[in-house]
Parts: sequence; C-alpha cells; structure tokens
Amino acid sequence: MYKEEESVTQSLSIKLFASLRQTMNSDEIKIEITNKTTVSQMKKIIFETFPDLKKLNIPFIVAVNHKYATDSIVINTDDEIALIPPVSGGELS
Repeated sequence: MYKEEESVTQSLSIKLFASLRQTMNSDEIKIEITNKTTVSQMKKIIFETFPDLKKLNIPFIVAVNHKYATDSIVINTDDEIALIPPVSGGELS
C-alpha cells in the first residue's frame, strides 16, 4: 500500500542583501516551510510573514546554494537561500 509522505514544517534561514537588508534592518530572516516547498511558494510565505516587504515592492532574485533559482526549484531547509535585489553603484577604476 502506498504511504503518503508527511508534511514536516521546518525553519528556513534566508540571507538578505543591499536594500532588502536595510529595509528589514537585518541580514537574515526566518520562515517556516514544509518539505517540497518551491521557490515560488517560499516567496508567498515570505510576503505573508513579512507584509511590509511586499508593500515596498522591492524586486529581487532568489539564489539557492549560490546559483540563481527559478520559481519551480524545490528547496530544502539545509540549502543556503539568499534574496538579492538589483544593485548599482561603484566606480570602476
């Protein structure tokens, strides 16, 4: 008989950079996810957990284990997750 896998909720740490770090006044946020959570689902959880972040409408790219990730990528709680907004500045010399 087929046994369905249980949904287990675990804490996920997410690193913040640039304007997101300034907005949240922290370099990291934590959310609760279940196994088989996609990047798209994670974004939804972030915006539900931190509604001010959604109101500010700061665009960002998600990186999973130092690689840019599409919305369909499944994440694990031991993955390194980062939210990276567009950045500019600096003068090349």
